[in-house]
Amino acid sequence: MATKNEKPDDVELPEFIMEPKKEQGVVGDRIWGPYRVHSGIPNSEKYSGGPHGLGDPDDQFLRRVESTILIPNMIKKKANATWCQVVNEQFFKCAEQYGMWRMSYKCRAEATELRECVHKVLTDESKVNEVTQEYLDMRAEYRRTGKRKLLKRA
Repeated sequence: MATKNEKPDDVELPEFIMEPKKEQGVVGDRIWGPYRVHSGIPNSEKYSGGPHGLGDPDDQFLRRVESTILIPNMIKKKANATWCQVVNEQFFKCAEQYGMWRMSYKCRAEATELRECVHKVLTDESKVNEVTQEYLDMRAEYRRTGKRKLLKRA
């Protein structure tokens, strides 16, 4: 029978989990007996392939962080800069006119209009697909060359 810190004899672990322990803190700080426990995801071609080891450039799969955080943020920036530019300018003129404190209640109509415009863009499937394809092209170029494209601030 195994003690608390030893690997049970009757349990078979996959090879990628059974890596001999090196220096503590190199891979992670969770230690179980003589082996370090990994997250369970081995390095695959999807994440470490490609010409520069940055992933497959032709991969169209979106990770959760890309689909829930990065792409919506790109859509909001592009919406404020292009699709909702007139409404955005109206809001900022109102905010400039009333100042920081009075703006919160004097510019409610402009803020609501801007929020609705950005929401329309976020729910428009064609614009979401356009920005998603733009992101996938940028990611593929980065994975192909190893050089990041500088994003212009809106």
